[in-house]
Amino acid sequence: MGYVSALAIIAAPPAVYYAIGDLSTVGPDMDPDYVMHPPSWSPSHVTFVGILALAVLASAVAVLIREHRREPILRSTLIIDALLISVGVIVAGGYRVVTAAVIGANIGAGILVLSASPIVIGLLIAAAVIGVRAHRQRTARRAD
Repeated sequence: MGYVSALAIIAAPPAVYYAIGDLSTVGPDMDPDYVMHPPSWSPSHVTFVGILALAVLASAVAVLIREHRREPILRSTLIIDALLISVGVIVAGGYRVVTAAVIGANIGAGILVLSASPIVIGLLIAAAVIGVRAHRQRTARRAD
């Protein structure tokens, strides 16, 4: 089931990036300011990858839920998956905020960097700690 978890974790950021859409408050003809310029992807590529990522994410989550009902998956695995998917969601949403075209200062980008950075770091540390604990418990059980 590890590959299904990996698919969900990998598909979450592009799915969220597509679902959020462009957050620009002004058009490119008004000489906007950027914290970071958005990628030069064509809208059709963003749509294709976004819809594909949404389908992969929905399918992977459905398979994880079905398999968990059939044979309970370790709770630590599900928690780690949820933490890593959350990191992808925050990063993708943040990328949309940081690349938004605005006039003047992008206050949202500054607030986002200050607030989301410690949250993402905390989620990654939590996932690592839970993973190490689960690994130690499994190896201790096998040694017995």
